[in-house]
Amino acid sequence: KLGPRLIPHFREIVSQAIVLLREGQESMSNVFLYRSKLNCVAAIMAETVNVLLGLLTSNPTFWGKTELTQVIKLFLDLSASVIRVPDEVGRLVKTVAKRVPAKVLLPALCEAWWPLELSPNMVMIHSDRLLVLTHLASDSIG
Repeated sequence: KLGPRLIPHFREIVSQAIVLLREGQESMSNVFLYRSKLNCVAAIMAETVNVLLGLLTSNPTFWGKTELTQVIKLFLDLSASVIRVPDEVGRLVKTVAKRVPAKVLLPALCEAWWPLELSPNMVMIHSDRLLVLTHLASDSIG
């Protein structure tokens, strides 16, 4: 609905949304937060994901390797953290796999894969990340 006025700010919006989601992840892992504050953080994270979903569904061709790598790394970090991955983030990743052209998505997946592949210890510690990346790659191809 914002049309072309949004295009110059697209990358900054995605970057700031990722920063906000990372800060939300850190807040959610803080055991000293009151339940009401946790609910507030969860709501902010859900709305932030909705912004990213809106950007993705309105025009997936604007999503480049940089933005996709940020989303993939966020999802992998959330998957490896103590807190449960919010359903909205899972929905975002599934939408990325379905909407973004494979010629853009696969290089981003490869970029997220390299740090895991270089270190044998990382593969043992984060074997679930490899499963996530494999799932994303199969969704984008199939």
